Amino acid sequence: MESNVTRLETRWVLWVILCLLLASVEVAAQGSMLRVSCEGETAGAEVSANGQFKGDCPLDIQVQAGALKLRVVKKMDAARVRVFEQELRIGEGVVKRVDVVLGAPEFTPEGRKLEEERLRREQLATQVREQELRKAEAEALVVLDKYVDQLLQAKRARSAVQTPECPDCPPLVLPPSGRAIRALLPNFSDPQIQEWTRSIERDLAAYLDNPQESFRLPTQVQPWPCDSAQASVRRLVGLVNLADETPQKREEYRAAMKPLGEGASSYYFRDVRMWPVQMACKGDKLEGPVDVWVYSMMVSDNPHYLALYPSLRRLRFTAANGEPVGAIYHVAKSGGDVTEYKDPATKKMMQENGVGEFETISFSYNFAPSAGNARSVSVSNSTYADSKYQDVSKEATTSATLSLGGSRTEHLHYQGPQLTMRILKKDDKLHGPMVVYSQTIKTGLFVPDFKTPETVTCYLDGVVIQANPCNVQ
Repeated sequence: MESNVTRLETRWVLWVILCLLLASVEVAAQGSMLRVSCEGETAGAEVSANGQFKGDCPLDIQVQAGALKLRVVKKMDAARVRVFEQELRIGEGVVKRVDVVLGAPEFTPEGRKLEEERLRREQLATQVREQELRKAEAEALVVLDKYVDQLLQAKRARSAVQTPECPDCPPLVLPPSGRAIRALLPNFSDPQIQEWTRSIERDLAAYLDNPQESFRLPTQVQPWPCDSAQASVRRLVGLVNLADETPQKREEYRAAMKPLGEGASSYYFRDVRMWPVQMACKGDKLEGPVDVWVYSMMVSDNPHYLALYPSLRRLRFTAANGEPVGAIYHVAKSGGDVTEYKDPATKKMMQENGVGEFETISFSYNFAPSAGNARSVSVSNSTYADSKYQDVSKEATTSATLSLGGSRTEHLHYQGPQLTMRILKKDDKLHGPMVVYSQTIKTGLFVPDFKTPETVTCYLDGVVIQANPCNVQ
């Protein structure tokens, strides 16, 4: 009896061993196992191994040992998929796990064609809208310009003074006779800014002594030396109509005007005339000393008023390859503005309390942006024809920009020789203390003169911060 049981047990053990051996041989024949793990949004993605579809993720698949290219694709919509790809090397008889992390959405070949067609139609529609907008703006400009002509004719009829600088141009108001105030300007430690300021001081004094003669158009001019010269001068002066700017530039301008409550604002330049005194070209580009006079009338239109700003300018600089090198010396005289208020109440108030006629003479030295130097200085002096407001502008205003090294700049503002504001910037953003010094504000207009206290505001990369002292590096 025991002998039979022993023989039975022995046979059972041999059978189990044989099954295990057979199972081992089968596993070896099938190769290795790859477990493709997917969770959450990756679940249901299609799995391919070496270009052959294997099923939906998560998935366990038998693979042969060696190199394997795994691709998992999750369809998002008719045109886009998210893909995971990985190249593996798998040993013989092993189990390997891969966790799938899908990439960003991308187009299928068919989807790319559909997207390109959509973009083409969208671009075409944008071009059509842009053409329609420019056509509407051009038509509106014709109507507006006729009205501007009427305003200028009325201005000429009221003005008893002819402008000797430009007889055919709309009148620039000349300062009243006997108005010669010696404007005191500040001193600067920067030798270049100091040299420019003293030069401006001499020119301003000469102008105040005899404004009719010291800023008069030249009697002799030369022909334009090359085709690009006029465009270069207009660009330097900034005589570019808003309608001719890029859509981005136009949108930036309108966005900047919205906080001021200006609504749909626009501007353009008319009556532009230029007198080249000295200039030469090399290869159709300005080269060497440049001396040119420019007259223009800027028309600014917004929902509240229509304003006309005439100005006469003189630019002197040295050009190389069509661009200024060194400093640009710019003298500008503006005045004789015409403003038509669209709100009847505002129009009545301004007629009763208007500031009268005035003119402003300004001088500036500055480096062109391409020169990569932040130094500049500008001086502005206004003269009112109505003596009621003479005290407002007894002292000239001066602004200066100085480089502090790297991308940091210092901006100083003066009333006469008195410092009124100091601003620090980094990468053209307010960075550091902005100091507004105590000063008396002379208005001479609708409110009495008043004195302001000194204030300090701290900025870090253009953002106001609470820090006292403002030790921003």
